[in-house]
Amino acid sequence: MTASRSRSTAANPLELAWITPSAAQLASTADLYFVQDLLGRYLSFAWRSGQRLGLNSDQVVGSYLSEQFTPVDLNLYLARMRRAMHRGRAEQFRTGFRFQGQVYVFDLTLSPILQPQQASSLLLVIGRQQEPLPEVLPEPPIAIAPPHHAKLFAQIAWDIRRTLDPETIWQHTVQGLGQALGLQRCLLCPYELGSTAIAIVAEYRQANLPVVLGEQLAIAANPALADALLSLRPTQAVVDFERSPAEPIWIVPTGYQEHPNGVLLLRSVEELSAGDRDLVWELADQVGTALAHARLYAQSQALALELQRANQTLLEQQQALIEAHRQSEALSQLKTDFLANTSHELRTPLTGMIGYLQLLQDDLADTPEERQEFVEGAYHSALHLLGIINDILDIARIEAGRLQLQSETVSLRSLLAEVETCLRSQAQAKGLVYRCQIAAGTELVDLWGDRQRLLQVLFNLVGNAIKFTLNGYVEVRAMAVWQPLCANGFDLPGYLKLEIEDSGIGVAPERQDSLFQPFSQADSSLTRQFGGSGLGLVICRRLLESMGGIVELFSPGEGLGTTVTCLIPLAPTATVA
Repeated sequence: MTASRSRSTAANPLELAWITPSAAQLASTADLYFVQDLLGRYLSFAWRSGQRLGLNSDQVVGSYLSEQFTPVDLNLYLARMRRAMHRGRAEQFRTGFRFQGQVYVFDLTLSPILQPQQASSLLLVIGRQQEPLPEVLPEPPIAIAPPHHAKLFAQIAWDIRRTLDPETIWQHTVQGLGQALGLQRCLLCPYELGSTAIAIVAEYRQANLPVVLGEQLAIAANPALADALLSLRPTQAVVDFERSPAEPIWIVPTGYQEHPNGVLLLRSVEELSAGDRDLVWELADQVGTALAHARLYAQSQALALELQRANQTLLEQQQALIEAHRQSEALSQLKTDFLANTSHELRTPLTGMIGYLQLLQDDLADTPEERQEFVEGAYHSALHLLGIINDILDIARIEAGRLQLQSETVSLRSLLAEVETCLRSQAQAKGLVYRCQIAAGTELVDLWGDRQRLLQVLFNLVGNAIKFTLNGYVEVRAMAVWQPLCANGFDLPGYLKLEIEDSGIGVAPERQDSLFQPFSQADSSLTRQFGGSGLGLVICRRLLESMGGIVELFSPGEGLGTTVTCLIPLAPTATVA
């Protein structure tokens, strides 16, 4: 036996790589054996009588059903092939193949080759030749697809299998089909189960036809469309588009696992050949699979994004819990420091009072003047103690929302004069320069708020400036800004910009925000040196905010002084001087 004959009568072992051992053994003993893809291309070929009749595997492998070894009834053969692929099980029937004008009859078994985790795309065909060989029959005309059509369809299928982007699949399909078959129009419409209409998402058309891209086709108004989706079988109908009524259309459904997922709408000048229709039908199967895979991929991407967002949300919630725990611990520490400092602040004037009163009780004053000094010392200690208690009560009322404020006209000049009268002596006692500057046109303006509380704020802020300044100056600057605003339901003409600047100990930048938090001070170690409960700035900010104002603090750093800026609403009656 020659090498060429051996090749034509036995299957190539490499070609049996997809096939089970039992199927391979059966194929090697069959009269006819070949492997085909979905487009009917021969991938492997062996016919025991082929060598004798002048047909070997080299001539057939790579060709299509229409080129060398051709079924007599091509439509029957393609239908059986599709059914075997679709059902995933073998088809058995008798048919003839034509070669050089002679028909050879075989009992065929068409078996889909099942590959792991893949849709079946290959077909194993095993045939038993019937004897005697029939006489030569005249060759009837067979409507088959030209070879170049099959190759173009193979390229389209290859293009859509390489992507998971739905729009790319849509465009490759309609452009490829339209150009390969010379169609007048080719449209693609995705479909989801339960939809009452389908949208045209991709279009190929000849220039003389109107654009229908984006139109909606109601399924109920197109019975042929509904039938095609229900049966998953092609059909012909006249379809009315909004911009192009009454077009004859060939409707080809696409699907995946027995479920429709779209339709192809084709319009051709001439009726498509049976071979071309079969190629379109085979391509529609692959388009349906590609669309299903693209949709699954999009769903998986959306799910991955949703999981990522959920994970990010959980991380943010975890961080929020960690931050809340940290703030809780910090607040607990602040309250501990506050209690310790407040206890010290309360104890100091109380101890002074007890000391002076003890001296008076023991009659240890040598002179009336010394006795008066003891009384005044006890009195000032009592006032200091009362001030601390009032601060604590104020912050408690503010936190509880029970602080009542009056909205009234307050003279700026009288307010600053009273502050200066009470505090200038304290500044001078420490050797500090006290300055008060009022901008031109601002001297006679009136403020809008609670006079007693505004006075409390200024006493606190100016008093702090004096307390935390060891040498240098304390300067109060006032300037009216005429910019209409609304505060607490009142339309007001502007606000007063009040700045209190000192050359004192300053505040580190990272500690400035914490000064306006309850129970907080810039440095707990300074509390024992300068005194205070750490509630002054908190009270000032809450009071001004309740009156429609603002207070901010800025310091370049420790040892570089501090500037506190207040914005206080002007009275409705205030006018530019």
